[in-house]
Amino acid sequence: MDPKSRKKRKKTSNADWTHPHDPDARVTKMKDGRTHLAHKAEHTVDLESGAVVGVTVQAADTGDTTSMVETLIVAAEQLEAVQPEGPGIEEVVGDKGYHSNQTLTDLKALGLRSYISEPDRGRRCWKGKLTVRDAVYGNRRRIRGARGRRLLRCRGELLERPFAHVCGSGKMKRTPKSRSTHQILGPPCLSVPGLSCGLAWDRARSRRQGRQPREAGAERSDAP
Repeated sequence: MDPKSRKKRKKTSNADWTHPHDPDARVTKMKDGRTHLAHKAEHTVDLESGAVVGVTVQAADTGDTTSMVETLIVAAEQLEAVQPEGPGIEEVVGDKGYHSNQTLTDLKALGLRSYISEPDRGRRCWKGKLTVRDAVYGNRRRIRGARGRRLLRCRGELLERPFAHVCGSGKMKRTPKSRSTHQILGPPCLSVPGLSCGLAWDRARSRRQGRQPREAGAERSDAP
């Protein structure tokens, strides 16, 4: 065997590999470096209450900027069903994986304020792209402000933590191999409402049993 052939990286394509029991699965690289036939799960969280308002399962080879569209549509439909007279989605917060010229332009055209972290792309040329430039600069200005920094911190706390609880502690990360997309989406759709109901119960209980501020000058009773 040629020694050089051992050093060549193996290439895996979705055109060559298909799961016999799950044709919707796609070859993807996991965060630990392994390669699996898997699906991509996304969810949307309301940063004011921490409630999960949308869950989707899409093809694993779909980019973040593409899958974001379906996830936001599902979240908007859920919010409209719960609060028909509500304002709906007004702001979108995301990490740098969701940053692209087309995404920011579309969000601006829809009247949504974006707070998406911007990756370092160096010096950029905006010749003939004034609309894209305005959208990118507007997003950059917002994420550098006090509100933008606060929202990005809340994203790490209120969005990543529920996802870790559902997928890790809730044992929803690994599913049997012979599953379709709808079957994979079923368990999270049962677990996530429980998470949101727990938040509502916590908030109601804190209102009833909240601590009262101690009056100034009040003495603490140490009587047995």
